[in-house]
Amino acid sequence: EERADVLAMECQLAIVLAKQHKYSAAEPVLKRALVKQQRVCDDHHPLYLSTKVRLASAYHGQGKLDQAKMTYSEALSGLIALHGSAHPSCTTLKEKLEILGAEQQTEDMRLKRAVRSTKGKWQWKPKANPFSLL
Repeated sequence: EERADVLAMECQLAIVLAKQHKYSAAEPVLKRALVKQQRVCDDHHPLYLSTKVRLASAYHGQGKLDQAKMTYSEALSGLIALHGSAHPSCTTLKEKLEILGAEQQTEDMRLKRAVRSTKGKWQWKPKANPFSLL
């Protein structure tokens, strides 16, 4: 059986790692904590939702924008069900999702520019056959 205080301590470890910008180290700790929390808490429990937000932040810190967006959205749905959409936590998550959306657009534009800048520059030139006798 999982104890709430132990689960909260695992989250604190992940928080420390995230504050040190060690997002890739925080990610597995948060994933394990979520699995354990899901066994004891429902999907709308404050501890579970705050851990989900922290996992989304870890994804965001690593540049895993799609995963961050999905996880922030899941946490937001739970928080809205728990507190209503006007709650400050919900407002904060909505703002994070807006920032994330802007970052995704910027990244998409950067990738499109990178593809356009290489258009027509790539050509395949076969090397001489090293096994040929000529």
